Amino acid sequence: MDWLTFIASLFAALSWPVAIVVITLFFREQVISMLQGIKKLRFGEVELQLGESVEKIRDEVKEVEEDPDFEDVPVDPKLITLVESHPHLAVLEGWKRLERVVLDFTAKRLNVDRSRSIQFHLQALAASGQLSPRMMKTIEDIREVRNRAVHELDIHVSKGTAYILLDTMADVEAFLTKRTERQ
Repeated sequence: MDWLTFIASLFAALSWPVAIVVITLFFREQVISMLQGIKKLRFGEVELQLGESVEKIRDEVKEVEEDPDFEDVPVDPKLITLVESHPHLAVLEGWKRLERVVLDFTAKRLNVDRSRSIQFHLQALAASGQLSPRMMKTIEDIREVRNRAVHELDIHVSKGTAYILLDTMADVEAFLTKRTERQ
């Protein structure tokens, strides 16, 4: 292979990567805004999961914050420690705590048997009208994200997403606990 052939093959091999980098740098603001709307990006074995649904849940809770029973509470430090090593497990543990509070609420305020499924408790809670439709939607959305984190094998729960979700769960848990105690 002579020098000209070598240089030509080098330019051919590097032209697309260089073009992509140049275009990305030139249109970086547009690329960033486009990537913010992506929920999931997969390239080969690399996957990026963004917490769009978690942000939606957080926005729903912000609308409920007007309620006098709403209180912004800190996340349990044990869960924060768990987020650092196992974000999936932290989400599961957070859901278990929230689920326990839902069961307490429906058992005490609606006389629902604690041995019934969480789905039954949530349906009874929704039918009772004791919580606003927005709060019910928030709880259902949290449950959906938890289910996806548990059952979808290719879902990656980032530390940031786990923390935001746990913060929201703690707030909803405190809200329901306060409402349960008021009976």
